[in-house]
Amino acid sequence: MDPITITFIIAVLVVISFIAAKIPYGLTAILCCVALQLTGVLEATDAWGGFANTTVFLFGSIFVLGAGLMKTSFIDKIKELINGLGGKESKITILCMLMAIVLAIFMNATSTTAAMLPIIMVISAQTKIPRSKLLMPITYVADMWVAVLPFGMGAAIFAQCNAVLEAVGAPANFGFFDNAIGRIPVLIIVSIAIFFLRKFVPNYPETVTPIPESTQIDTKVHIKATTLSPTQDILGIAIFFGTLVCMGASTWTKWPAYCVAVIGAALMVIFGILDGKEAFKAVDVNTISIFAGMLSLATALSKTGAGDLIANGLKAAMGNTTNPYIISACFLIVPWAITQFMNNIAVSNLMLPLAALVAANMGMDPRGAMIGVLAGCTLSICTPMACAPNALIMEPGSYKFLDYLKIGLPVSMLFLIVYVLWIPLVFPPF
Repeated sequence: MDPITITFIIAVLVVISFIAAKIPYGLTAILCCVALQLTGVLEATDAWGGFANTTVFLFGSIFVLGAGLMKTSFIDKIKELINGLGGKESKITILCMLMAIVLAIFMNATSTTAAMLPIIMVISAQTKIPRSKLLMPITYVADMWVAVLPFGMGAAIFAQCNAVLEAVGAPANFGFFDNAIGRIPVLIIVSIAIFFLRKFVPNYPETVTPIPESTQIDTKVHIKATTLSPTQDILGIAIFFGTLVCMGASTWTKWPAYCVAVIGAALMVIFGILDGKEAFKAVDVNTISIFAGMLSLATALSKTGAGDLIANGLKAAMGNTTNPYIISACFLIVPWAITQFMNNIAVSNLMLPLAALVAANMGMDPRGAMIGVLAGCTLSICTPMACAPNALIMEPGSYKFLDYLKIGLPVSMLFLIVYVLWIPLVFPPF
């Protein structure tokens, strides 16, 4: 049996296991790594390479930072803010979604979701709003708004698109704000829809974490309240938010975000906000296993050529059509479908040159097609393995595999409709 077939079989079995939810999701992900190695699809270094990925250290550090934040007076400050909003779920959701959008534009979806997670835990504990009702809408807007403006990652995408256009010999230039023009109007409409669709997000009462007066509780582990000195209290809050700021500035400082997060987590221990045992217990191994295991599956889909197989099918399916709506839909749908099971950065790198090449060969303006690829890759919202943020919230939100589909599919279909109507107006193909 060839590696592509084996990879597809393993992927299907993983999905079935996620849907059945009979064994822990993290264990399913680890067994996926085992299967990929034993069947010879991946060498050991690739099969288990997800656990050495830098994002694992980002996740672990954020858990530690969150645990430190929980021991400070930040909870009281959040309580005051919530009281000012009247404790209403709608107002709190809007505030959190706006925070996530701003962070995603300047950072990335993974860092944004990781940074928002401890804050959501505090808000949930104070308002009794289940985390499951807050985490999914916030993560989805973070996924979709990432790199929409030419700052941070957006600047890198702008440069990448022009490099691709030059490589394929296309005459058009990718403008500084072309990505924003093509995506922001669509994102505004879809984000408003997500706010209203939150009513259909699963309500799992067990994701409410009460905080008794005598004990403050972290997102994943009970931490007995300790008496932090006023200096430690201020330091704990400063370290958490200072780390977020430095992560956001990592594009300019050239310090990788995960290194900044590790330093922040270490400072929490060095200054006594957490002791060593509390720091290690705060790390959620199940969440990290889900992410690392699914990253290995994504590697297999890419290395075996399964992704190329799907992408080449797009070119054949396009044929000689000149309908701008069909063309726009194809360049959005194909990367959207692939990215539900592959890393969206890998899908973007695979599809951008193909979109530019196909568009150039058809005599089209390639910018609309390339923006479609970028938009489709950020619609990684229908499965927990679609992107790192989805894996990160799965355990804290107690989500099941089908929960992602129930919300992700309607949001994706709405995005497709609005996008197909909008993009031919601003970037006519011919």
